[in-house]
Amino acid sequence: MRLRQTPWHKKQAVFEQLQSLGLVQAIPQTTQTPSPFPAPLIAMLTEEGRQLLEARSHHQEALIKLLDA
Repeated sequence: MRLRQTPWHKKQAVFEQLQSLGLVQAIPQTTQTPSPFPAPLIAMLTEEGRQLLEARSHHQEALIKLLDA
C-alpha cells in the first residue's frame, strides 16, 4: 500500500485532532535532495491508527457483502 504525503499545515485542524487521539504523529517529510528550507511536517499513522483503519476497512467490506446478498 502506498500512502500519500500531505503536509501538516494544509490540514492542521484534522491532523491535530487525530494526533490528540493517538492515531497519527507528526514527522518531517523525507526528501531525496537537500533543501535550505525546513522539511514540512506530515502525518504518519501510529500502530493504533493503522489497526483502527484496518478494522474499519474489514467492517466496511463485510457491510458491502451483506448489502450485496
